[in-house]
Amino acid sequence: MISLVSLPTFPLVSDACIEEATIVTLGVKDTDIARELVDVQIPLSLFTQKNLRPHEYDVICEKYCPSLAGNIVSRSTRRVLRQAPQNQSIFLL
Repeated sequence: MISLVSLPTFPLVSDACIEEATIVTLGVKDTDIARELVDVQIPLSLFTQKNLRPHEYDVICEKYCPSLAGNIVSRSTRRVLRQAPQNQSIFLL
């Protein structure tokens, strides 16, 4: 699996300290990601374009990342809510 995490720059609700992170994950078959994709640049368009057909994934992979061509089997998008970081300084004694 290969994932891209997109974090917002603004809180989800103005009066709460909650922000939304979007995680897009690609399922890859017959590929050892840790070994075969070391130092390989994965095209960002695989994660950012919506409603791609399987053939369109293959076209992008054949052009920019041939080792993934024909091996992408799924795409999932998750939305995660988390506590936003606070902009307060913490002094350790």
